[in-house]
Amino acid sequence: MGLQGLKLEVTKWSWVTHTSKASGKEMIKVTYYGALSDKPVSEYVPVLHQGYAGQKAMALIASVSRKAGVKLPGEGTLQDLCDLLNAGAPPSEIEYKKDGKFYNVIKRIWDETTEA
Repeated sequence: MGLQGLKLEVTKWSWVTHTSKASGKEMIKVTYYGALSDKPVSEYVPVLHQGYAGQKAMALIASVSRKAGVKLPGEGTLQDLCDLLNAGAPPSEIEYKKDGKFYNVIKRIWDETTEA
């Protein structure tokens, strides 16, 4: 019970830079949009954080960019990365759970066989 998340059929996504109100650190926020009646789902990707959180975030960005058909640059700003990812193909569906006031995206599915 409670192991499966909610699903959202994604129609588009939006990547933007975000500064945490709690820590003041910069990160990326991705928002997934579904049908007009669906509530958007946002997740925060702390790509500039040190340690495990930053490593996990960079692995997620690498996986998502491959599936979205985007080649990551060797250098650039967070805004450059957001612009690049915005040009990529969003997943067709996500599975997510609410974790307090934030969402935790469990799966991103681009087609029947590809997930990140």
